[in-house]
Amino acid sequence: MTENKNGLTGLVLTGEQIKGLAEFAVEAGQPSLTISHGRIGLFDEDGTEISTEYKGLVAFSPDNSFIKLGPMQSEDVQGLKVILAAEQVENLATFAKEDGQPKYCITHTTIPAFTAENDREIPEYTGLIAYSESTEHGVLQLD
Repeated sequence: MTENKNGLTGLVLTGEQIKGLAEFAVEAGQPSLTISHGRIGLFDEDGTEISTEYKGLVAFSPDNSFIKLGPMQSEDVQGLKVILAAEQVENLATFAKEDGQPKYCITHTTIPAFTAENDREIPEYTGLIAYSESTEHGVLQLD
């Protein structure tokens, strides 16, 4: 977890980690994925350790398959867990590929209603978002 200049706290993923997450979501074919970080030992069904202790991001599917996504982007808080539906993972991957920023934060927040530059009224939104720290780039509503 990390806190940015706006005071939002959330799970930070790089573009490469998002790409790996999307590929895993397609392979797993499951309705959702749980993304978490912390220190874990990975064991097979018999309880035999298959990997030494791992410190980093991991995505699990409901059938207990998993992928190591790599190092955490922030060391300040352990144990955060985010659950994304397969469609949310796909939308996040598309957004990150098109937006092209190096890192994205996933968090739960409220965005107040506002009038866009094209005079379109944007309603208040409360839910999961993904964003980069660039003020030149957009915010993806994940709900």
